[in-house]
Amino acid sequence: MKKVLVMIIVLCSLKSMAQCVQCYSDFTFVPGTNASVLGTNTHAAWHSSLAFGYQSTALGIYSVSIGKNVNVSNTSFAFVRDIAASAMNSMIIGVGYTSSSIMTDDIQKSIMLGVYNSQPSIIIRQMSMQDLPANVGIGTIEPKQQLHINGNTLISGTNKSFLFANTSTFEGEFGIQYNDDGLNFFLPNDGTPTNYLVFVNDDGNIGFGKNNPNERIDVNGTAKATKIIASTSIQAASLNVVGLSNIGSLQVSGNITFSALSGESSKAIVVDTNFYQLLISPYRELLRIVDIEKDSVIYHSAIIKYYEIGSVN
Repeated sequence: MKKVLVMIIVLCSLKSMAQCVQCYSDFTFVPGTNASVLGTNTHAAWHSSLAFGYQSTALGIYSVSIGKNVNVSNTSFAFVRDIAASAMNSMIIGVGYTSSSIMTDDIQKSIMLGVYNSQPSIIIRQMSMQDLPANVGIGTIEPKQQLHINGNTLISGTNKSFLFANTSTFEGEFGIQYNDDGLNFFLPNDGTPTNYLVFVNDDGNIGFGKNNPNERIDVNGTAKATKIIASTSIQAASLNVVGLSNIGSLQVSGNITFSALSGESSKAIVVDTNFYQLLISPYRELLRIVDIEKDSVIYHSAIIKYYEIGSVN
């Protein structure tokens, strides 16, 4: 008997019409054909629409509105609070800023997600042809690429790499990873940074072909440059200058210091030199040049002083 009474109460509360279902409450109505409502101040206004919650409105055909202060247009879906889907074939899930500053998806064929904001945090949007993948935007409603981030990005964890590839290989063909106190640009090997193309250390030093560079530029290999400008000094175990054909090809504004060359201090070794191309300025003794003849190890020394351009005897 009790079960029968319960069924009668439920049937009385749920008014079943030919083309709609409605749970009664103040200002709740279903003028749409095959529409349904549930809650307070809900409104399902068009064919096969559904409105649940408080002040939830489904105005368009096949639209679904669930939550508080939610409004939906044609063939769209909205869920949670203070949001609206005003464009056709749109979907929004989230919480708007306030009831007077709602978050709205007004872009057709899009999905928006957001929390406590009048603008969405994430949008998935079809930007071009049907057979192309949709673009995902974070912090922007107009993503230009498949992933478009307007703002800062934080990558954390033990495997924090960007891998690039033209194929679907797991390890990729080029990688960028924060590793060993620096940022490493590397060629992946099974997804791990086992080599160093360019390494930017935390202290600002840059290594080419090595990690943990000791200088601002630390090259593990041969470096080639059209021009090198040093404001203080250039230090090298050996310095080989080739291809000097004109006066002024090798220019030094300060002093050149040679230490213990061939067992002699303050001497420079010049192979097959033409002394008439040597420019010495200012006019005073700068250094002693030792000429090593190519065919025999015979040393000829000369003091260069008071000459700007001229031969040396």
